[in-house]
Parts: sequence; structure tokens; C-alpha cells
Amino acid sequence: QSEIEAVNRFAEAFKAKAHLLGAPTVFQNAEAKAAMMKEKQVAAALKRGRDSRVAVFTVGDAAKSSYLLTLPTLSRDVKLFLEQKAVGDICSRFIDTHGRVCLPELNDRTMAVTLAQLRRIPEKIMVAGGGAKVAIIRVALEHGYANRLVIDAATAAQVLDMRAN
Repeated sequence: QSEIEAVNRFAEAFKAKAHLLGAPTVFQNAEAKAAMMKEKQVAAALKRGRDSRVAVFTVGDAAKSSYLLTLPTLSRDVKLFLEQKAVGDICSRFIDTHGRVCLPELNDRTMAVTLAQLRRIPEKIMVAGGGAKVAIIRVALEHGYANRLVIDAATAAQVLDMRAN
């Protein structure tokens, strides 16, 4: 409930309206996701995401303790692969150091704006911080997933140091 409260408070602060997806992030299979996408509320929320002029999003790291890597819909093998190959997730889609989706099969079961759709949104504001997210922040910026960044000073310095190397 705290995530929903945070989204609602954020929307209130900017005099906007929050539209929640109301569906799981990752499904057991692509067929279950496809069936859910036919639901009117879900389809409308996804369309709003695709048609947005401004996207505000965060990123996740690929640590064993990250929220997405604790989901029961991910097998042990998938979790281990992502821990080794992914730098993190953008809109719940795990990517590698080249900004590409790590596991197309997992991507097909993920309910969120696609990375291609995110790239087409004119204003992409990434809100991120913390040393564990430095790699995913860098990749998101380098590969056009974000063109604006809200970040703390310490993490910003780490991102800049990483780019210099």
C-alpha cells in the first residue's frame, strides 16, 4: 500500500491523476499476460503509458534482494541468469550493459510499457539513487531510456566516475 500512496502523493504534488495498472508485473506465461491485457482497465492504463508525453520512472538493480528478483513467477535459473547478466531493470524490463533486454521470454511475460515505447516518449524522467543503481542509471542514460534525471549528489558522482573510466 505504501507504493500506491507514494504514487498518489506524487500525482497530487504535480496536480496530476495517477492511473494504476492493477495487474501483476510478471506473469507465469505470455498467454496469461495476453489475456490480462484484454481487460478494459489494463488496456486503458497501458495505452495511457504509450501515449504519454512525460514518463516518470525509476530503475532497479539486479541484486538478489531486488523486488523483481524476489517474485515467485521467476524460476531459480532465471534469477541466477539475471543476477549474472543484467545491470538492472527499467520499467520492470531487465537489460544488459548494452541496453538490450536480457531474456526475451521474460520480457514477453512482463506487463509494463515496453522499452521501445519508453524511448518514444518525449520527456523521460528517471528518478534514481544509491550506489547499487549506478550501472543501470548509466546504461539508461547512454541508451536513450531517460533524458532527464533526478538523483542524489553521491550517486551522481559515482555515475560520472563510471563514465570517465
